Amino acid sequence: DGDGDVDGNDFLIWQANFGGSGTPGTGDADGNGTVDGADLAIWKNQFGGSSSLNLATAVPEPAAWLLMVLAMTLVALRHQVEHILR
Repeated sequence: DGDGDVDGNDFLIWQANFGGSGTPGTGDADGNGTVDGADLAIWKNQFGGSSSLNLATAVPEPAAWLLMVLAMTLVALRHQVEHILR
């Protein structure tokens, strides 16, 4: 609905336009010209988040990437310490 978040109002727009042709503003989140189940799946994955990005190309938050890199680094360091202690 253009208010910067993905919420129930966006779902209602999708629901009202389901089965028809559409644009991102009418519920066509994947840009294929049709408001369908694939668009609902995108809405479900983005629910509660910001819609400032195109929903079809949204990426994880930078903090999530940082946590993943930190976890991988800790696993690698643990492996190195175990190897040294053997």
